[in-house]
Parts: sequence; structure tokens; C-alpha cells
Amino acid sequence: MAGTFDLWQQAFCLAAMAGAAGDKRGDPTTLANALTTILDEFYADSTTQGALGTWSTVWGPAIYESKPSDDSYPDNSIYVAATNDGSASTYVVGIAGTNPLSIYDWLQEDLDVERTATWLSAFPSLQPYGLPSGLHGTPFVSAATALGINDLLGLTVIAGLPGAGQSLLTFLSSLPASTTEQATLIFCGHSLAGALTPTLALALFNPSGGKLDLSSWQHVYVYPTAGPTPGNAALGSFLASVFPPVAASEPQIRPYQVWNQNVWNTLDVVPHAWKISRLKEILSLYPTSWLRVPPSLEAAVAFAVYRSIKGAEYRPVTGGDHAGPYEPVANQPLQGAFHGTTPVSDDLAFLAQAAYQHTEAYDVLLNVTSLFPLKRNQAAYSPTVHALLTSPATSGR
Repeated sequence: MAGTFDLWQQAFCLAAMAGAAGDKRGDPTTLANALTTILDEFYADSTTQGALGTWSTVWGPAIYESKPSDDSYPDNSIYVAATNDGSASTYVVGIAGTNPLSIYDWLQEDLDVERTATWLSAFPSLQPYGLPSGLHGTPFVSAATALGINDLLGLTVIAGLPGAGQSLLTFLSSLPASTTEQATLIFCGHSLAGALTPTLALALFNPSGGKLDLSSWQHVYVYPTAGPTPGNAALGSFLASVFPPVAASEPQIRPYQVWNQNVWNTLDVVPHAWKISRLKEILSLYPTSWLRVPPSLEAAVAFAVYRSIKGAEYRPVTGGDHAGPYEPVANQPLQGAFHGTTPVSDDLAFLAQAAYQHTEAYDVLLNVTSLFPLKRNQAAYSPTVHALLTSPATSGR
């Protein structure tokens, strides 16, 4: 059964559900089972089937917690969903964005951009691997992004769930050629996962020693949304060489229909990180009625700029050079619209507007409001903006 949503909308919605257990507590086994129940109910819902068609989980979900306990929240969640329309299969690797209840997410996987890692040292479990010839510069990733990818790579599925005992790499490697040669594989995630999504795909499909081969699949795409910058200009060039950007066929009607580009709302704070010139635009994104910028917001943006500068200057132990400035990967802006009619008057109103622009605004821009935000757990899908736009005094530094 085919849904009314196009493939881009379907991937976006499925990735959004990766964080649907973000407000629940428990060890990884408890949370994986909880997310499984949520996903199964989601697939079975008639509204979901009308929009997305028929999907099922084929690997996972798998949950990462930095400090597992009966009282802990998930730090990362990932799963693979698949469908078959009768002629070809589609697999979506859905990665959860920032869980606002996870301090680990905020301080480590979102904000640790003052340190970087060279591509050749970033992912120990995938070594040995190299870099293609002809790249200009050395690809670097932020320590935050490298940490998140390594956390995901180390996950295996618990007993009783699809793909039990397998990592994502093991699962994808185990699929028969007769299946993958006719199938499309899409890596998708929002916010924090907008940085993790393309980097994970690039790490797995690195043509110079990566463990997976693009030629084994009919198509492999990345579809990050609202992602902050994961690394430097050389990383963006490397990504574009492996996953060339595919433009929308109807850019005036459906500009979100692109592949291998970070799709972002122009009024969303998060994709402005971590390029310095974009960070400096944040406080002028919305109409305001204040006479001067609230000191807390001014300090927060200044500290974000400081983080970006420190990351550009950082010299990893494993590399003799520094990364240079953070630069966005190939991206597709979607023109946002201010939410409401009253100009922003203070820092709380600014954060409220920023939160909307990072969450529900994408439902509007991708035209999925007939399904979302009704199904998605909003607490588990809250924005990174409260971490990014928090004063240095409350950032844990």
C-alpha cells in the first residue's frame, strides 16, 4: 500500500519517530522495548498508513545511554524501517535528534565543538580506512559529532527485536545483493541527527576503506534536516564527492525534495551553528520590540562564536594541523515564516519562537501536518536551541 506522502516526507516522518521514547526512563533494554511498542502502534495507525504506506522495523530500535540505569533517559536512538511497494524496497535509517532530557546530548554531542578530530582518527571501530585522492584539505569533524557517531556504531540490538545481536553495520552488510541492488537506502535525522546523519553515512560508505559499498545498492541518499555544521570545508567537499547533491525537480513547489543536502528553515537557529557569520545572524532573525538585545542572548551568541573559533584553532593530538573554520555541508534552505503577529519582546519570547522554528515549522515546510505533530512525542523532539542559546554560566563550562 502506497501512502500519499512522497519519499522525502516519509523519511522525515520516520526519522522523527526515532526519538519518540525520549521522555521515558529505563535501561537501554527497557527503552528499546518501549520504542518498539510506540513504533508498532505508529505503523498500524490508519492515519500513518494513509500518509506513509506500509512500513515495519527491520533492525532495532537500539538505544544508547552514557550512564544506563533504571532512571535514565535515552541519549541516542536509531532504527531501520523498510517498506516494499511491490517493485522495490526502501530502507530508512532513522536517527533521533537531541533529547532535551539528556544532559549528555546537550553538553557532549551538541556543544563539544571546541575540539575536533581528523577524519582518519575519528572512528576507531571502522579502521583501517583512508581518504580519496584529490581532496583539498584534511577533513575534520567536531568532537561532538565524532562522539555521537561512535556511540551509534557501537550499538547492537537486544534479544527479541529485529536484527537481534547485530550492529547497524552488521545488519546492512548482511542484506543479500538480490535485495539491495533493487533497493534505496536513506539516512535521515533532524537537529543533532542532522549532523550525525550525513557523517554516519559517509563513515560507512567511505570509498577509501569504508565497510559498505555504494554499488551494492540501487540508491543511497542522506536526508538531514535542521542540522548544525559537523565539520570543516574539507569534510563538506568529501561528503559531496561521495553523496553528490541532487536538486529538487520542482524547486518552486517542493523545495524540500532534494537529496544529500541539509534541509533547513531559514529562521531556525540551529543550522546557523557553527559557521561564525551565520551565528552572528541569529539575533536578527525575528522582528523584535526590544530596545537592546537581552544580555543573556547576547552572551549566548558570543559564547557560541567563541566555541566555533576555538574549534577552528584546535589541534588534535593525532593531527599536526588544525581544522580551520566550521563550514556547512551542501544545503537547501527553506524560506521560513515568523510564527505569530507580535514581535519578540524578551529572551523567553525569542526562545519560544526559536523552538517553534526548529520543530513544528518543519512540519509546515514539508507539508506533513496531516500526520505531525499529532503522533510525535514533542518532549523527545524539543529543540537544541535551549542548549545553544543558553548563557555560558548555565552551559556547564
